[in-house]
Amino acid sequence: MIRKLLKYDFKEMMRFWLIAAITTAVLSVIGCGCANVVSCYQKYPEAIIILSWIFLAIVGLSYLAFSIVAIIIVFARFYKNLFTDEGYLTFTLPIKKITVLNSKIISGFSILFATSAVIFAEICLILHFVIIGGSPSDSSTGAIGIRIIWELINALVVDGYELAFSINALLVFLTSIAATLFKLLFIYVCITIGSIVAKKAKVAFAIAFYYIASSSFGTLMGILYTMVVPFLVERTTQISKGAGIAVGVLIFSAVFLTVLLGCAFCYAFLNKAIDRKLNLA
Repeated sequence: MIRKLLKYDFKEMMRFWLIAAITTAVLSVIGCGCANVVSCYQKYPEAIIILSWIFLAIVGLSYLAFSIVAIIIVFARFYKNLFTDEGYLTFTLPIKKITVLNSKIISGFSILFATSAVIFAEICLILHFVIIGGSPSDSSTGAIGIRIIWELINALVVDGYELAFSINALLVFLTSIAATLFKLLFIYVCITIGSIVAKKAKVAFAIAFYYIASSSFGTLMGILYTMVVPFLVERTTQISKGAGIAVGVLIFSAVFLTVLLGCAFCYAFLNKAIDRKLNLA
């Protein structure tokens, strides 16, 4: 049954998502040419350089718009399919509520993850054209980009600690995936709270709750960052490189586990809240 639910979820969401994805892809292809022009700015008139920078800014805004569109698509599908008349019709089917919730999580996560992957690939493509715009021997933007990337690699990969660096990189990747899942579940939590608490303007309440909670959480993380990071930097400079990398593994592991706990809490809340909200028995 979950396969049929996923089929209808993807069918509903992909038609809008594909339009946004194709639009950003076309803009990115044109942006690659602009990136190459900016990289080799000595070869082109000033007007062409300015126009290239303007178009690259438009490309960057299109990535932001793509992300917002993806969130709206997921938001709308979850709300419409669970908390409107369509939702009550859905739950008259001989399926468990948890199955419906799982289908929304899988489809929503796929959309958000695919959006991030597409944007990341397009940014890498544009950066590629920036980097190849000049040779390492000159002072072009491409050459500077090559040197910066090479210096970052040398700074991150410490001789003899490649394995620990790989573990840190893996933890960062897993944390980014878990963070995407948490973002999705948090959006669903806000929609659910808005549908339960608000009598009118449920969507507006859910959006307001999401941005208030997100802003508060971001402010809290910013405060913790300013308090913890300087302390960690000071401490790690006083220990060996090996111990510093080990501390890094512990920190990334703690962050990863914290995000997973947040996902588990949101999932448990959604399971209970939706079961009470949509109990048709």
